[in-house]
Amino acid sequence: MGSIAGEIVNLHSNGIWLYDIKIPFIDLGNPPSNGTEWRWNLFQIDKNLQGERHYWAWSPTGEVQFHLPQYFGTLEFHR
Repeated sequence: MGSIAGEIVNLHSNGIWLYDIKIPFIDLGNPPSNGTEWRWNLFQIDKNLQGERHYWAWSPTGEVQFHLPQYFGTLEFHR
């Protein structure tokens, strides 16, 4: 399988991050078509030295709960 690479393409003045991520879907057998949209989210849970957890989400759900697809963002595929 190929590698997955990502890089920050642009940081707009309004704080929006844009990423260009290359995923070798052809190796998975079914690459998405141009313009296909998926609902998705990214989450991270960190614990500090005091054992307190801190939660981060690409598209915040408003709760300490990441199984809320109605709050997911949209991933749009382009070639």
